[in-house]
Amino acid sequence: MRISSQQLARALVSAFEQHPERGDEVIDRFVSWCRQYHVLPFLPRVLFHVERFARERKAGESVEVATARRVSQKTVADLLRKCGFDLKPNSDRVHISVDSTLIGGFRVRTQNRVWDGSVRNQLNRVAFLWR
Repeated sequence: MRISSQQLARALVSAFEQHPERGDEVIDRFVSWCRQYHVLPFLPRVLFHVERFARERKAGESVEVATARRVSQKTVADLLRKCGFDLKPNSDRVHISVDSTLIGGFRVRTQNRVWDGSVRNQLNRVAFLWR
């Protein structure tokens, strides 16, 4: 039985969804499996399908943008673009709010992912590195 590049892509995406905190390990195991079963030549096509799945998922997703203070539509558009969304800030799928719990920065949230560019998160990362 032959496995298609689309099936491999679905398997990779599924593994990521089940273990999002272990992304590097998921990739290492996937590449090892591909090497073992001689399907490494299919990887460019697999990545094509993974990207397509991601675009399809993002197409219907709503996005919450929280900032420490009011920001311009251009700033929101830049944040969305940097997070990989092809959405305009005034889209009905984009919800913008000011979050008084943020010291500074932003937080972009979707159904299953968070981009945390808040000052608190950056300080926590620095503190973790000093431990």
